[in-house]
Amino acid sequence: MEEPPHLFLCPISMELMEEPVTVSTGVTYDRRSIERWLFTYGRATCPATMQPLANLDLTPNHTLARVISSWLDRGSSSSSSPSTSSLSSPVHELGTPLTRMLEEERLRSALGDLEQTPFKVTALKSMRSCMAGDVAMQIIFVASGGVEARGSAEARLHAMDILTKISSAGAGDHWTAGIDVDDVLKSLLELLSDEVSARLSSRALDVLLDVVERSPSGRAKAVEVGAVHLLVELLVVDADDRHGAERILLLLKRLCKCPEGRLAFAEHDLSVAAVARTMLRVSDLATQLAVKVLWLVSMVAQSEKVLEDMVLTGAVAKLLGLLHVESAPSTKQKTVRMVRIHGVFWRQYPCFPTDLKDYLRLLD
Repeated sequence: MEEPPHLFLCPISMELMEEPVTVSTGVTYDRRSIERWLFTYGRATCPATMQPLANLDLTPNHTLARVISSWLDRGSSSSSSPSTSSLSSPVHELGTPLTRMLEEERLRSALGDLEQTPFKVTALKSMRSCMAGDVAMQIIFVASGGVEARGSAEARLHAMDILTKISSAGAGDHWTAGIDVDDVLKSLLELLSDEVSARLSSRALDVLLDVVERSPSGRAKAVEVGAVHLLVELLVVDADDRHGAERILLLLKRLCKCPEGRLAFAEHDLSVAAVARTMLRVSDLATQLAVKVLWLVSMVAQSEKVLEDMVLTGAVAKLLGLLHVESAPSTKQKTVRMVRIHGVFWRQYPCFPTDLKDYLRLLD
């Protein structure tokens, strides 16, 4: 009979598992071996990792049990003189459905090991290879909690590579099915604010942009865990970084399409000032996005605080300045409408320039 794949062997006995069960650390053992370890010898640690067990629950690993059973059935019905090629590649000979089951178990097992092993970079590289171009495996990765991995800067970069592949392949649409979305978004925000790796922060921003574009519910969730607040703070610091500022403004624009996002924006004391600062300064695209953000928070849902902040921070002066320069037609239209509709409110402030008051009268 063929040599069983390594994943089929119990880490304690190194024999083929008859009844695979998983302990709290995520490692799978044969029930007889792990019960002897726990109850006969009175141990309360995971034999493979030596980490303390959160509990003594033994969860049946039905997926692995089915894979082992199929492998045994195939072995018993195969020819007594198998070809050299079948011996050299037993997993390949199992057939497509069985191979997929084995790959699923391999991925889930790696995710369990990831929480315990110090070699997170190696584990994540293996996962990335396992899921390359395979949307189904990416969905399994998400549903198994793989997006919540932690580790060194290099390990987190590999995790972000995985997340980027998932979102670009569309597997991100399945995030809400199997995991705590709040935890995922919080993790992404933590990575976004990472001061050690600019590359890591950039990847996190890309994934957040994709999530909020695909999922309206994802926008509200992102706002709930503090995305708007963090983005405003980042914009204050990184306003001169053209590429970064443009993507932050794009993400703010998408978040402000939902009521929760507009409310969070209005409540932040620096939000209007941070957005206004990018206008006519960073790039044409940044100006367009900034106008769209101000449009959403001042026209779609009017807030007196936002209108007051716009005049006090110089946003209104920049809007009027936009009327005298070349800009995209949609940007110009939004600017004119904001000035016309809110002009009466803005004129009451002493800081509003006299010449601009005269200009507003021409627009009336």
